[in-house]
This record gives sequence, structure tokens and C-alpha cells, in this order.
Amino acid sequence: MHYVKHVICRSYFIEIFLLISKTPVTFSEIKERLKVSPAILSSRIKEMESHGLIVSKIYSRETKKKGRKRLIKYTLTEKGKRLIPYVEQLFQIFQQISSELKSSPRVDLNEKSTNKIAFT
Repeated sequence: MHYVKHVICRSYFIEIFLLISKTPVTFSEIKERLKVSPAILSSRIKEMESHGLIVSKIYSRETKKKGRKRLIKYTLTEKGKRLIPYVEQLFQIFQQISSELKSSPRVDLNEKSTNKIAFT
């Protein structure tokens, strides 16, 4: 169980996974849509590939200037596709928790007195 939490709870894992689950996408498309840094995105893609959740496929297309251009798009494997309902549920749960935390008072743990509450 710890292993699963370690993989799925990494930053941007769920968002990247769900974006790839909708349609094959390029590295640049993911980076632009999620506003994620190239380093984090590269790391998550490598992790997903190493766990057999996604594969990269090479597509080519015609361009006016350079002729053919190679595009690498990421898509889910069969193993990844089986996880879609679970990852979607986790995403919904995390959204609900986030919403609840934003609307709740927050205890400031840096204060010496436990009677003070900080609102954000």
C-alpha cells in the first residue's frame, strides 16, 4: 500500500494520468495545459512508463517548412486503462478534501497558544 501511495500521490501524477487517459498527448501539450515544469513532467512520465501505465508512440505529420515532423505522444497501456476509474475517484476525493480544507479554519501550529486559529 505504501508503494501505491508513493507513486499516485506524487505531484501532478493524477492530473497527468487523467489528461493522457482522454487522448494521446505530447510532452508540450501536457506542459502547457497543466502548467507543470519540464523537470517534474519528465520525472512523472518516466515513472508512469516504468510502471507500465503509459507508452510513447511516434506519429509523423507534414509541415510546410521542414517536410515531415516526428511527434511523440503518450497514451495509456491496457494496465493504465484499468486504473482510470480508481484514479478518477481519487481525483474527486482530493478535490473535495481540498475544498473542505480551504473553507475550514486552520490552526496555526507555530503559535505557542493552542487557542488561536488562523484563517486563510
